[in-house]
Formats: sequence, structure tokens, C-alpha cells
Amino acid sequence: MKNPARFLGVVMFLGMTTLARASDPIGIYALVDRVVFEPDVALAERIQIWGAFALATGRGEEYAEPAAGYMYFSLPEKKAEAARKEWADLKKLAGTGKCLAFAGRYQEKGKVRRSEENAKRPDVYPIAQGVTEMRARTEYPPIKALLSLPVPLSPADGADTAAGSVILKVRAVAEKEHKGAKYYFEIEGPAVEKEASPEVVPSGEEANWSPALKVEPGKKYIWRAWAADGKWKGPVRSAVFQGKAAR
Repeated sequence: MKNPARFLGVVMFLGMTTLARASDPIGIYALVDRVVFEPDVALAERIQIWGAFALATGRGEEYAEPAAGYMYFSLPEKKAEAARKEWADLKKLAGTGKCLAFAGRYQEKGKVRRSEENAKRPDVYPIAQGVTEMRARTEYPPIKALLSLPVPLSPADGADTAAGSVILKVRAVAEKEHKGAKYYFEIEGPAVEKEASPEVVPSGEEANWSPALKVEPGKKYIWRAWAADGKWKGPVRSAVFQGKAAR
């Protein structure tokens, strides 16, 4: 062998290239329902990103199961303008039912917070490759799992809702394989037995159900929805809302 050092370098390079191909650099895949800017859009210092999130774990292509709720971020000290541009992209794509990707696998990504958690001590927003709309790779496990979730439209997760009758409404799952799915709902309150819906056939891209339960001012409720198609049952998506307090 004329140059063993050069040969070793080539082998190492090929090994690194193979590793790079096997590792997904995306930190967070998400279905973003809505975003909330603090204190406002023009002077945003913090952002609440509401929806469902699959966060990278470890190396390779490992992702946690989707978790619903919100992520709460503050501006990174040295990349504030880059963060605000990404926040604008998230705002633009929120509520579309499209799977988005942002953050990096090997950086601090923050945590998914439950709907009922107060927004405090935000994580620093992770700047990586920008916000990307995932139009392909819909069979990729973290994306497929997110697209199998119905999107709660009303009442929105974390929202205040008028007292009285309520209509639970979801956007149909975006996962193409189960476009003919039927939907099921559940709702429960602080002193109410769980109420479940019959099978609901969607109308267009939405499915809705009106429970007998009446919303009371100042009380919290949780509702859930999932899709089913033959023997397939999709993951359950939940949302928490509160009855508007009487004035």
C-alpha cells in the first residue's frame, strides 16, 4: 500500500458520511395549532407555541412519542432577529395541519408543557436550520405519528370558552392512508362523569360533536379525540379549556 495514512483518512471519511446519513439532524417535528407572542407581535420577547411535538432523543433517528401542549421560549441573546424570523414563519404556518421541523437534534430543545401549566421560566429558543414545512417523508415515524393526530379547532387547547353548550371540533387527520377515518370524542369536567360520543363521520375536513355537558364559568374541562379506520386506531389528542368566568 503506497499511502496507508491517506487510505485510513478515506475510510474515516466514508464512515462519517454513513453516520451523517443515518442521523436525522432535526430537533423538533411539530403540528403547530397557534402561537402567542409576548408582549405582542411587534416587540416579541417570548413565544408560546401550541400544538403537538415529537422531540429528538439520543442519536440517529430516535424521537419521543408526540406530546400535546405548548412550548415556551425566550429570544436567544445573540440571535434575536433570526429567532423572530422563525417565529414569523411559525405564525404563518400555524393552524394549517402541516408538519413543521425546527431546532437541532444535538442542542437544548426545551420542553413540552401541559396546557394547564402557567407560562413561566421560558426555555431559550433553539436556532438551527430554520423552520421547514415537511411535504415529503410522510411515512417517516415521527411525521406519520403527528399526521395521525386530529387537530383540536374548538375549544382550542388552553382557551377560555363561553359557558353553556359547547361543540367539540377537530380538523381531520392529515395522514393520507386514513382519509376515510371516523372520529370519536370524550369530554370530562371537575365533577362530571366522562361523556363519550358515538362514531362521528367527518364533514369535509372537519368532524364535530355536541355533548350534553354544559360548560360552567371558571371550571376546567378536558376533551379528547381520535380517528379510527377499520382495525386502525390513531393516537389520542387532548385539549384543556376553561369556562369563562362570570362578570
